[in-house]
Amino acid sequence: MKIKKEELKSILSKVKSIAMINKEFEKANTFTFTKNKIIVYTDEVAVIFPFKSEFSFTVLAEEFYGIISDIKKKEIDITMIDNKLIFKAGKTKSELQCEDSNTMEKYIDTLELKELKKGTIKLPEDFIEALKLCIPASANDSKITFLNCLHIDNNKVVSSDDLRISMYKMKGVIKGNFLIKSKDVRKLLGFDITKYYLGKSWICFSTDDDIVFALRLVEDEFPDLEDNFKFQGGKVILPDEMKDSVKLVSNLAEGDSDLNRRIEVTILKDKIKLRGEKDIGWIEDYVPFDSKRDKDIKFNINPVFFLDILGRTNIMKVGEDRAMFEMENFQHLMALYYE
Repeated sequence: MKIKKEELKSILSKVKSIAMINKEFEKANTFTFTKNKIIVYTDEVAVIFPFKSEFSFTVLAEEFYGIISDIKKKEIDITMIDNKLIFKAGKTKSELQCEDSNTMEKYIDTLELKELKKGTIKLPEDFIEALKLCIPASANDSKITFLNCLHIDNNKVVSSDDLRISMYKMKGVIKGNFLIKSKDVRKLLGFDITKYYLGKSWICFSTDDDIVFALRLVEDEFPDLEDNFKFQGGKVILPDEMKDSVKLVSNLAEGDSDLNRRIEVTILKDKIKLRGEKDIGWIEDYVPFDSKRDKDIKFNINPVFFLDILGRTNIMKVGEDRAMFEMENFQHLMALYYE
């Protein structure tokens, strides 16, 4: 079959990193081609792209993507002989071992995609917004399972890492009460999903052009945390200059991705200190400020998230042991530390 290099490369680039999410799963680092789709499946996440192929096969993701990406010709001729893919493009020839796609298609059958096609439900218009704002408050590798998840309960998305709590109330509802891993949800943010189907073990999302993104549901109970947002406190209006300071110290904020990074914010009596630190160094910056408080307080926050919040509100409610940013449909609560 003849394929257009850029078309296939564009699809594979969107799912290549997903294929590496669960390296312990045997088929996690592969692409599967069937007659009408490309599949990535990791036992926790599945992505299905519409794509027509003349034959079906499963191939190692990194090697296959590398060949497709680095071939210079715009068109590549691929044939399959005895579980081997033969690539031809101008003077370039290559052979890559593959296997049949039957195993992967059996996994995909568990996603209840027939039900997805029969009846999807439109997602709330602010669903992705809710995910983006709640992910920073969740943990990555806590031994407490629910802390690694986003809890979706009808119109609410809630997350917590035991030091922070975020809650977003959507304009619409997703009928159900379930948990999904926040580290997997991050991959979902790159897709323009509009519809969903909630199954017994998976929730499947789809785009208007029939791309399917599925997440395995997590079996655990999420506690009711809403009472934590009810506390006595005073209002602190943060200065506009903080935005530039946050940008500056975020250059040395510890964390392996934008959503994992943390900076330290300390509100002193006459200034605010911002600090970023990682293995290779640290940086501090100060913003003049009259706190009018008896005690100096400190909290940790994700700098990308913090800049987003400061673009929406600069008002922070501060209590004895916690501080909160609050908007019409979103609340973010943080534990405080005292100097």
